[in-house]
Amino acid sequence: MPETLVLKEELKTVIRQKLVDVASAIFLARAVDVIEKARISREALLEAAAKVGKMVSLFLNKDLGKEIAVELVARIEKGT
Repeated sequence: MPETLVLKEELKTVIRQKLVDVASAIFLARAVDVIEKARISREALLEAAAKVGKMVSLFLNKDLGKEIAVELVARIEKGT
């Protein structure tokens, strides 16, 4: 269980790093919140990663959304 909490922190860090220069503070907080509120399970984290990717694609940049989703999923797969 603690490693899953570490994984959530890692995912939130990735989101912050990718969005810090392109998103508003409010959008960034909402994207991080999606991961924070996800249940601690592989499936829930994968769903949250997809949601973050869709949010970024819809409101910011389609390519960046895809890039973030792919990176988040890869880290989830590696960490679970």
